[in-house]
Amino acid sequence: MGSSSNAIRGNKDGLDKGLGRVDDTVASIQRSAQQLESVMKDIKQVTERTAKGEGTIGRLTQDEALIDEVEGVVEGLDDV
Repeated sequence: MGSSSNAIRGNKDGLDKGLGRVDDTVASIQRSAQQLESVMKDIKQVTERTAKGEGTIGRLTQDEALIDEVEGVVEGLDDV
């Protein structure tokens, strides 16, 4: 048992450095998770607004008359 304790004490600096790197990695993962959560909230807001027909994309996807008009313009461009 004595040699195990000596080996651990002898490698204390290496163990401390390794634990420090683990702490840094965990902190980095936590920051990334927070940023991802923020991005997901923004995406949710945009998709909810689009689904409600709000904004340009929302109107383009919800307004049948506008969709028909855009399709007519595209078909007219094909004729040119």
